[in-house]
Amino acid sequence: MAIGAVSSIAVKDGSAATKTLSKVTDPNNSSYLAPRVCIDDALVTTPMYAAGANQFSVDSSLPATISDVIEIAGSATKTVRVKKLVISGRATTAAQWAVTLVKRVAAHSDGTWSTPSIVAYDHGSATASAVVRHATAHGTAIAADPASSVLDTREMMFTTATTVPGTITFDFSKSTDQCPILRGAAQTLCVALTGTIAGNEKMSYSVTWSEDAS
Repeated sequence: MAIGAVSSIAVKDGSAATKTLSKVTDPNNSSYLAPRVCIDDALVTTPMYAAGANQFSVDSSLPATISDVIEIAGSATKTVRVKKLVISGRATTAAQWAVTLVKRVAAHSDGTWSTPSIVAYDHGSATASAVVRHATAHGTAIAADPASSVLDTREMMFTTATTVPGTITFDFSKSTDQCPILRGAAQTLCVALTGTIAGNEKMSYSVTWSEDAS
């Protein structure tokens, strides 16, 4: 069977950037998009980064009301797109907390924060410009962005050391919808906890994101 002509068509992605797909016209003059995904080089080479921490102690003075423990801050030079965030926890005594994903309008300026190392998926990529950190001592809360405050809330069990740790995954990489986007260094995506802190809880997390100049 003869193979039809292949041409390219331009489409817009969720960020209004132009991408290229292949169009095939078969001998019967019927046109259809090629069944494989055809992505241009600009998208394939978008820098990806990851950071995280293992079993950091949750501040025992954390109030029972919503309080941030993880913060992802945007960049003054790049657009940051959060692709995936995985959180798990253990405690001497099992407990249940609400874990909330919140978009905020400023980074925390008080409290004590630890900044883990950032790893690029490609060592040829530029140094990441987003900042990821977690709180080891409590600071005051920051007002949420009124346009897009709470993005998601889930319940997580903090299990004992002899059981599988409670885990929550916020995965935006497999969705055709928009992922959380941070434009400018003032925008942050935070993980907040609501629950009673016994003083023996430990959390682990990993976050994956991309950076582009759109």
